[in-house]
Amino acid sequence: MITKPAAGAAYGWKARFGLLAAHPAPENIPFEFYLMAPPGVTLVITSQDIVIPPEARGTPGLQVAYDAAVVRAEKAVGELASRHPDVLLQLGLPTIVTKGWGQEAVYRQRMAKITSIPLVTSIGASIDAMRALNMKRIAVMNPFTDYINGIPDYLHHAGIEVVGHSALRAVYDHDFEIEPTAVTYRAVRSLRNAHPDCDGIWVTGASTPVAAIIEEMERDLGIPVVTNLQALIWAGLKTARLDPSEVQGYGQLFSR
Repeated sequence: MITKPAAGAAYGWKARFGLLAAHPAPENIPFEFYLMAPPGVTLVITSQDIVIPPEARGTPGLQVAYDAAVVRAEKAVGELASRHPDVLLQLGLPTIVTKGWGQEAVYRQRMAKITSIPLVTSIGASIDAMRALNMKRIAVMNPFTDYINGIPDYLHHAGIEVVGHSALRAVYDHDFEIEPTAVTYRAVRSLRNAHPDCDGIWVTGASTPVAAIIEEMERDLGIPVVTNLQALIWAGLKTARLDPSEVQGYGQLFSR
């Protein structure tokens, strides 16, 4: 969490995380990282430059764009490794999930050829978080309608059933990143009401404005909430052998 550092302190005195942002010019992601990360944990950021042409959506060109992003990720990993972080954090669910179950291992193998620094993927951290919270029948809130059609099948292989899903917007638009958190809260509440049998909510899209309302949603909805960035920070802290329970106010996950 954001606190005033002591004069002369090395900001990353506990750990330095290298973040592979999915898209250029991330706005919410570094802000929400520093809301949730404990003092002494800092962030080094570079981008995989995932840019999806509007005409590619709904066509095979979409997967071509995701595959190209994995190639750019290799360069990005090299950039981060040169800064000697303790852990690497990868964002961009589609680059792994759209290729199906087992692709995370392939991705890891490719990046391990570049550096031995531990790598935490967004999909891996989210699945581990849901398992830690005993979430087996979940509802998924996506940033837009066609975010990743393969999520239910991918999670099925992990023993997690998607009983319902919804989206903040019909089509991709960067403006969802600057919406009030009330938009996210109300959308998640409607999703929960539509699927009262779910035992957890997964909010995908790390740029979704959500960190400030995780605890309120859990209290009001009566079930745990996992978000991509929250899960990455939790898994990153564990990988760095730090105590996630130091983080307070951002969901049940940090107590697991």
